Parts: sequence; C-alpha cells; structure tokens
Amino acid sequence: MVDIIMGLQRNDYNSIDHYTAFTSSLTRQLQQYVQTGGSILISGAYIGSDINSSPLQPILSQLTKCRFTGTDSYSSTLKGLGLSFDIYREPNEKHYCVPHTDILEPEPGAVSVMAYADGYSAAVAYQGSDYRTIIMGFPFECIQSSTLRTTIMHGILNYLINNKINFSLLFNNIFYN
Repeated sequence: MVDIIMGLQRNDYNSIDHYTAFTSSLTRQLQQYVQTGGSILISGAYIGSDINSSPLQPILSQLTKCRFTGTDSYSSTLKGLGLSFDIYREPNEKHYCVPHTDILEPEPGAVSVMAYADGYSAAVAYQGSDYRTIIMGFPFECIQSSTLRTTIMHGILNYLINNKINFSLLFNNIFYN
C-alpha cells in the first residue's frame, strides 16, 4: 500500500519554482504500482485542483477514479465510515488549519465515501479487480480527534489491504443523519 500525504501542498502559480503535486515520474510510478494490484491512499487539501490543472489530468483522473468539482471553504464537520468528525479549519495553537478543501466526485466504478456537512463529496474510493484507492480532498492529519483519526485509518487500511472487505461492509451508513 502507498500512502501519499500532501497536506496543503499545491501548485499556486505564484512560486518562483514551479511545483506540482503529481509529477510525471510519480504518476508513472503509481501507474506501475497499481498494475501489480497495489492500493493507494492519497490525502490533501488540493489533490483535485492539482490533478485538474495538470497536463497529466486524464491519466491522473483514470488512476485516482475521481474528478475535481470545486472547493469547500465552510464545512468543518465531515461524515463517513458511519462517523461524524471535525477537521481543523481555523488557525489554532495545536495544528495547522485547512482553509480550503477539494470537492472530489467519483468517476464511473468509484463511490463517494465521505462528505462535507454541506453534502459535497470529500473522499472517493475505488474497488476494482485490479487495484483499490481512497482519495481524500482534505489532509487526513487534520482530523481533530486522535481517536477518530485512528479509527478511520484502521477502516481505510482494512479496506485497502484486505481484499475481503468491500464497499458495502466498510462504508455502510456513510451519509447518516
């Protein structure tokens, strides 16, 4: 399993040196990895917008099984894995905050597995016969509760590593009231 934690890294077009989260080298390595049945977890506030602005966008969308549809600047509460949890949105003394997060919608064959409080998709999972992914439009490490962060990671790892776990077992009650 590969875990790529992007945090707040992004292509902002204002830096002296051009930066992209998904270089052609990384994209090629991820393609090769999933061809061997590998699973991928990617999280970060600008995953979708970086994919969307990349010349490799068609390849990355096919690989991640998601598409960027906008940003969410308001929701600090998310739902997924039968849980409700908060992420750091405001500056504070404990952790960096994430003022904007990406809305990621599933491509065919994938499903939304987490949602922001306003109902927009926060994370997408793909379960194919070839490989599995979970792509999160917010930094995983920004989940405020360490207990919930551990519980969520446990569920994600079980899904990505254990081929007997499927969408319906892992992500039931995703959008509960």
